[in-house]
Amino acid sequence: MYILFNGLPYFGNKIANDLRQSDSGHRFRYFNTYYSFLDKIAFLLHLPFADLVVSMNGVSDPSAALDKVLFFKKKLVLFWQGTDVMLAMERFQHKTINRKYIDYSYNICDTDWLIQELKSCEITCEKVDYKWLTIHSANRKFEQLSVFSYLPTDKEVFYGWEIIQKLAKEFPSIPFYVAGSKGAGLEIPSNVNFLGWINSTQMQEQYQQHPIFIRLTAHDGYSLAVMEALAHGAEVLWSMPHQQCFQVNSIEQARSAMEKAVAAIQSRTYKPNKENMEFIRLTMNREIVLKNLIAKLTAYAKQ
Repeated sequence: MYILFNGLPYFGNKIANDLRQSDSGHRFRYFNTYYSFLDKIAFLLHLPFADLVVSMNGVSDPSAALDKVLFFKKKLVLFWQGTDVMLAMERFQHKTINRKYIDYSYNICDTDWLIQELKSCEITCEKVDYKWLTIHSANRKFEQLSVFSYLPTDKEVFYGWEIIQKLAKEFPSIPFYVAGSKGAGLEIPSNVNFLGWINSTQMQEQYQQHPIFIRLTAHDGYSLAVMEALAHGAEVLWSMPHQQCFQVNSIEQARSAMEKAVAAIQSRTYKPNKENMEFIRLTMNREIVLKNLIAKLTAYAKQ
């Protein structure tokens, strides 16, 4: 069986590689049909021989690549991400949503809230996991009370800067570290340190150093950054509902969550939260996630 992936470069390429390593009985290949002209051509050449195409984006506007999928009558899976769902809801509200691929495909995502949001757009979606993580050693302690977060440049407000800024002012003795943005044009409290862009290795180092992680986006999918923080045993404040996190959508909730997080860390004498680490171990195990994903995709291809 031959399965093609396109869409989001990071997840699409990673999943195709992971599946190749886990299952030699099928073929998996990713094509960057968004940004690579050569990949667009290669995708068209391979498409007639494919049994299934997986778009790592839910698509509610015109797509030349997916038009070819429909032309060749290939089975299609749309894997909806947070931004895709936001766009679909907006287009549904303004009656500009393109349902051509939606109604043709199998629609999947990896969170319960995205399923409900898509349902509001009259899109039926199935929950399928595809992200996995490595579990880190619990034989260590955090050295200090500190907070880590990620705010992309020019998207600081969408990622929750206003609440983070107020929270830093209310907890002036706790240092805050922010990756991604350099903080240009922002009013920055003295205990907030903007790190700018850092690579994946440096991100892992930050997760290891800070016992509190904050992600307060206006909308989100199943954030890998949140899961990474849980895997390192951090207390997590997140704008989305999750059983291992403090849900925060206001400064009042953020203040209360910080107080509880600090108390929990101090009561453990700065040891990592083993319950959070165990949650990741049970739900994001590489072997189990990939096995279930292969079974689901091959089932779609055979239907």
